[in-house]
Amino acid sequence: MQGLEFLQFAFRWFNCLLMLEIPFHLVTRLWDTYLAVGDALPDFLVYIAASFLLTISC
Repeated sequence: MQGLEFLQFAFRWFNCLLMLEIPFHLVTRLWDTYLAVGDALPDFLVYIAASFLLTISC
């Protein structure tokens, strides 16, 4: 990579994806989790991406 952190590009993409694909009441719960996990946010986003891929591929 070019010194680019994961959160610099993925965080905004995830937020747009989540706002379009998930009902608002669930988005607010995810935002609450984002704030709660703190430094573990990149790992949490990987789990969210994996769950989306599993859901979409079925």
